[in-house]
Amino acid sequence: MVPAAVWFSIKPVIKKLQEHVTTKRDYLRIKFNNQVFYNLLRKEKQIIEEPEGLGIDIGNPDAKFTLIKICNPYCGPCAEAHPRLEKVLEEVPQLKLKIIFVAPNNPRNLAFQVVRHFMAIANEYTPEQTKLALRSWYTDDKKEYEKFAATWPVREDLNKPSTSIEAMYSWCRKNNTNYTPSYYLNGHQLPAAYSIADLQYFLSE
Repeated sequence: MVPAAVWFSIKPVIKKLQEHVTTKRDYLRIKFNNQVFYNLLRKEKQIIEEPEGLGIDIGNPDAKFTLIKICNPYCGPCAEAHPRLEKVLEEVPQLKLKIIFVAPNNPRNLAFQVVRHFMAIANEYTPEQTKLALRSWYTDDKKEYEKFAATWPVREDLNKPSTSIEAMYSWCRKNNTNYTPSYYLNGHQLPAAYSIADLQYFLSE
């Protein structure tokens, strides 16, 4: 009697779990369908103009796919996403990452100081060193600019207003980018249902 009573009490729960597993499997089958992904991507917001000459480029310069990341040096989600982006870049040779930084063109602003330093590193160091510098900043929990600047010294005067920072800031406003991080793949905003890690399933072909 007891086993029978227990079975009848948990049977509805087991049935719901089975239905949930089936539903999730069907959802994932649809989500990771190439045609579904690219159809959704084409329907997303499109950038108004290409950010030519802006930001920092990482990865294959002749890549078939370009992922634009709009971020702030003190943005927590931006920092969390950076290692995942590097992993995707390693796994997808046909992907280039363009990082656009959002910071007001004001030397007294903390974000300005860091972004100006990033841009100076990109101008004075090799692409691989620039990649390492960005990694060191985004993986450091404390985000201490003085420590970072001492580790990655630059010759450029970092106290002057910057045309490149102003250009990035203007580009973000023109494209109505209101939060960080924001991602655009080949000019279209990445659909909300997809994460950075999902990209390897669609761009590795």
